[in-house]
Amino acid sequence: MRKLIPAVFIVAIALFSGCGKSSNNEPSATSTPAGGKKLTIALMPKSKGNAYFISCKQGADEAAKELGVELIFDGPTDPDPARQK
Repeated sequence: MRKLIPAVFIVAIALFSGCGKSSNNEPSATSTPAGGKKLTIALMPKSKGNAYFISCKQGADEAAKELGVELIFDGPTDPDPARQK
């Protein structure tokens, strides 16, 4: 089960990263959702201090900039289950 959740997350990112791209493989800077509002995506790591999740944030920041969405990166600073809840 622990390996399934990250795998699903990676597949979802891969699918969504291809959405909204033009057919000529250039990112569209003017693409907006149907409602005209900017999308906000949240990334909730197990702990923000973990090197793995820090690198995930860097990749998510790059993807958010490319896709023109706002990224929220928030979670506990330590892997305490009570704080994660």
